[in-house]
Amino acid sequence: MEEGYKESWKNWLKPIYDEYKTYLDKLADRIIFLGRIKDNLTVVDAGTGLGLIGFRVFKKFKNLNVIAIDKDKECLNYCREIIEKNNIRENYKLIDAAIDEKIPLEDCSADRILERAVTMYCVNKQNVLNEYYRILKKDSQISLFDVIFCDKTFRIYDYLNPKTTKNFEFYKAVEDKVRNEFYDPLTNFDEKTLKNDLKSAGFKNICIFKIKNYEFWRCSEKLEDTNLFYYGLPHVFSLNEKFLKYMTDEQFKIYYNEVEKQLKNKKIKYYGFRLFITALKTPSFISIIKLFFTRLRFWFSYVLVKRLRNSIVCLFQSGYDNF
Repeated sequence: MEEGYKESWKNWLKPIYDEYKTYLDKLADRIIFLGRIKDNLTVVDAGTGLGLIGFRVFKKFKNLNVIAIDKDKECLNYCREIIEKNNIRENYKLIDAAIDEKIPLEDCSADRILERAVTMYCVNKQNVLNEYYRILKKDSQISLFDVIFCDKTFRIYDYLNPKTTKNFEFYKAVEDKVRNEFYDPLTNFDEKTLKNDLKSAGFKNICIFKIKNYEFWRCSEKLEDTNLFYYGLPHVFSLNEKFLKYMTDEQFKIYYNEVEKQLKNKKIKYYGFRLFITALKTPSFISIIKLFFTRLRFWFSYVLVKRLRNSIVCLFQSGYDNF
């Protein structure tokens, strides 16, 4: 099995949850807020992982019927442990299934679908959104969060000197290929294609809040410590594995060493985008109005604040290298 497929989602997610718990709890609250959750609803937590959204929404509201779906058995076992530890006896169901296939729920059976960074890992986003639409009741909605990775805003070759890098054009062409493969779920979409997929699925009153997210980091002396090539996501090939589909081991080794030499101790600024996505199925006029005011509150309380913060961060980080 390939390197990028070795680790389970549970082993990958747990350290992240432990380290960034405060941030992730706030993120879950924003997804829940945009979902307009209230008591006595049936809420689907699609791609539940370690239950970040499912358990949080279950605690916040009365008599919710939560259905948590995931295809990773270790994640589901982890959630079962939480269920047993907290003596949850009813209204919380775990389903072993992939969201990009046939979800084992009846048509028009859910009031809300909540999701954090799941659709982005599915190759065929249209299948996912079609299933969401199918299982939603009329006048119900989705509240999703996904991330557009830096496939269009970051290239390694942009930080190399073309004149001193041997075979620069070859490596440039290879990187452009691997960052634009249709079957790479992380790079085969943007907010425009997502919106088209939502429309094709049948959703109405679609809104995508697109928030620029800046990253600032310094390359260490050893490139492997930076995770530039070797970022590992379960069921997703790492960048070095993608490169090796188009070049030999020796060619990659030469390129890797050159990148390490030129980027050593360099400071880099790049950015991606966070997407907060809401949409309705066969909405009533009242639902459209209520969701409008929910979005308005979200825009003022988070989106506007985030954009102002980004402007300040960029101002103070202007010393970062732009080479």
